[in-house]
Amino acid sequence: MDLLKEYHHFKKELINNTDRLAKCERYLVDTLLTSEVPDSKRDSSICWELKHQAGCRQFASILALKRGLPIEVCLVGLLFHDVYSAYFGKYKDHAHKSAELTKKILITIGGFSDEELDQIWRIIYYHSDKHIWTNDPFQELGKDVDVLDCFLYEGAFDYYLGNKPLKVFKCYLKRAKNVWAELGLPVDIRFDLLDGYGDSWFQLLATFHDEENIIFLATLLELSSYKKSQNFRQPPFCIALEKDINGLYGNLEGWTNYIENLSVKFDDSVTGKKIQTACLFLGDTLLNKSNLVHQSLLDKEHRIVTEERLREAKNILAPSVNMSNMQKHMLLFWPLIDIYESLSGDGMLSRLEELGIKLGEEEK
Repeated sequence: MDLLKEYHHFKKELINNTDRLAKCERYLVDTLLTSEVPDSKRDSSICWELKHQAGCRQFASILALKRGLPIEVCLVGLLFHDVYSAYFGKYKDHAHKSAELTKKILITIGGFSDEELDQIWRIIYYHSDKHIWTNDPFQELGKDVDVLDCFLYEGAFDYYLGNKPLKVFKCYLKRAKNVWAELGLPVDIRFDLLDGYGDSWFQLLATFHDEENIIFLATLLELSSYKKSQNFRQPPFCIALEKDINGLYGNLEGWTNYIENLSVKFDDSVTGKKIQTACLFLGDTLLNKSNLVHQSLLDKEHRIVTEERLREAKNILAPSVNMSNMQKHMLLFWPLIDIYESLSGDGMLSRLEELGIKLGEEEK
C-alpha cells in the first residue's frame, strides 16, 4: 500500500515528474513571476494574468465536469489560453499566437498525446471568437470559461462596451447569459443590455431646447439612483448637442417598455409619486412628442429634479473642448452600467453608425 502523501502545494521539488498538470501550472506561474516585461509595457498587468489564469483554471474544471469533457485537457487549455500575453504583454492576435506557443511548450513538458495537443490547441486558438458558435465542445469551452471569469470582474461591461463592436459585444452578453443559466446562477440583468439590437436601432425620439435638455437629463439621472433597489434599468440613449436645438436618440420600443414598466413598479409613497410624475414627463416627451416641461418636476412637494441633479446635467451637457472643431457634440449614455461617453472623431462616428445614427457630411 502506498503511503499518503502531503499535497505538493506547487513546491517544485515536491511535484512528481509524471504530474503533467502541476508542471504546467508551475511553468506558467514561473513565467509570469520571472517576466522582464513590466506592467508599464503590458496591455494588462502581471497581477491580472495570474488572477485570470487561476480563475479560468478552476472554472474550466467546473464546466468540463458538467459537460463531460476530459478535465486535464480543459484545464491545460485554459491555463495557457493567454500565454502569449503572459510572455509579451500584448493581446493583439493573442489567441492564435498562444495556441502555437502552447503546443511548443507542451511538447517540451511532455506527456500529452497528439489528440490531446489538438484539443488543447482548439481551446486556445478559437477562444477569442466568442461571437461565433460551433459544434466543437473544446472551442466552446474555451470561449465560455473566459467569459465566465471576465464577467465576474467589476468593469467588464464597461470595458467590452467601449472596446468591442456592438454586434460582437451582444454575442458576449448572450454567451455569458447562457453560461450563467447553465450553472444555475442568478442572471445579471445587464446581460440584456443589447437585446433587440440591430441595424438602425436608434431613432430620433425628441428634440429639446437647452433648458429642456438639462431637465430631461436631470430626470433620468435621478431615476437611475433608484435602480439598485428596483432591479430595473434605463435603456441607452444619445444626445446630440447643436447650437440652438438638441436631439435625443434611442430605441423607441425599449423606452416604451421602460416607461410602462417603471410607472407600475412604485407604490403611493412620496418616492412613488415622484417616479410616476417623471413617467408622465417621459411619456409625453418620447411617446407623445410633446416638448412641454412639467412644472411638477420642479415643485417643492413632489420634486424629483433636485438642484444637484440640474447642476450635474448642466455640467455633462457643457460643450467639450475636444468637440470645438465639430458642429455637433454627441453624448452616448449607457445608464445600465452607470457610464456616459462623449465621443469624438472617427470613433464617435463609427459608434453612432453602429446604432443607426447617420450623420451627413455637413454635420461631421
